Amino acid sequence: MNYIQIADKFWESFKANEETLYLNLLKREDRFYNNAVNIISNIKTKLDIVNSIGTYFSMDTRNGMKLEERVDHVEFIITPLFQRNNQQLMHALYDVQHKFKLPKYWSVVKFKFFQPQFINTITINYDTRHNPASKFEPESKYIDNNIIDDQKSTDGIMEITQDYFMYTIAKHEQKDRVNILLFINNNAARYLVKKEKYNDREILIPVDSSIHAILDSAIGEYNLLNVLDKMEIHTMFELDDPEFKDIQIKKINNLIQEFDVINYNPLSGINKCSRCGYINKQVKIYACKCKNAYYCDKVCQRAHHELHKKFCIA
Repeated sequence: MNYIQIADKFWESFKANEETLYLNLLKREDRFYNNAVNIISNIKTKLDIVNSIGTYFSMDTRNGMKLEERVDHVEFIITPLFQRNNQQLMHALYDVQHKFKLPKYWSVVKFKFFQPQFINTITINYDTRHNPASKFEPESKYIDNNIIDDQKSTDGIMEITQDYFMYTIAKHEQKDRVNILLFINNNAARYLVKKEKYNDREILIPVDSSIHAILDSAIGEYNLLNVLDKMEIHTMFELDDPEFKDIQIKKINNLIQEFDVINYNPLSGINKCSRCGYINKQVKIYACKCKNAYYCDKVCQRAHHELHKKFCIA
């Protein structure tokens, strides 16, 4: 089956189970939420797309925010699971859903929702009582008052947060792409990366999806897969190397600013909803007649009306 055929079969099954899905989600209890998740998992299993597409429900929210106009409204979020080659199927699922005309309390969104403050809340835990998965041992410690280098360990659990990551921007030939050098705290690197030979040199690569999860929280899944082009991983220890002598590193929570400069310049073609902040790479966006405001649907347009009418010139 091609992507369109898969999408057709997916939404046929979804539509057949729509009422059951919605009634379960309305309960707002874990066991009923899990019932809905299992229904979707069964559909994906039959279509053999479990490892290609992730799906999430979000109740009463829009773009990660609780909004009064979204009460009893469900977002169905489709994600390519951090894989660029899964995006084509994701786009097909999004496009095909329109012909099935789901009830108005459903909305479908591409890529996981994102708010810049997410990076302040993410924590990844590793069990320090077992050997790190990567068995990578940094040669030394880079100690600096501005860089946290001690393990945040509680009862044998190491908590890895944004504080363990720094970055600098590297040159890129295209103006709509970004390359970065990512520097990881030495202790955290033992759990996050491993060495691998590439073109007669050793490089560090992730051992699992933890680094992707950190970057997803810092810049959002769309930016991670479409604006971030290449990433080199290094340890803080390497900052002593002459190669990095003159670079300036920044905390990872500043990274979104670099992407905003690219995404929101006048030539980027990216617009976002004036109410919820979703961009037109995640949902369809419609312009107000005045062309000074954009909305993803009528719910957001109505909710933003009182504010926008003061400035609307249509």
